[in-house]
Amino acid sequence: MFVEVTEKKISIVSFRRQLADELIHQSDEEIPMPIEKKKVHQLQKKDVHKIRKYCSGCCNNNSTIYGRKIARNLTKKVITFCNTCENKPYFCLECFNKFH
Repeated sequence: MFVEVTEKKISIVSFRRQLADELIHQSDEEIPMPIEKKKVHQLQKKDVHKIRKYCSGCCNNNSTIYGRKIARNLTKKVITFCNTCENKPYFCLECFNKFH
């Protein structure tokens, strides 16, 4: 393949050296991508115990099965939420483990 492209005959050792040099010099020119740290999701309790909301996972599951009206009666109300997620959804422990 190398001979067909470059029309030169070189030994396999020389080819490998050239390849290694090109790969080394190519990586020097590229800007390294910043490594993002993994977000750690934690289930947290709301300080005020009067605020309880429907568990997001249970509500979605029950609404697909039973419909929205019946799902509201069947869904658990919880005080725990995930602070790391975008909308800070409320979860029961079981749904938190499934989702994360």
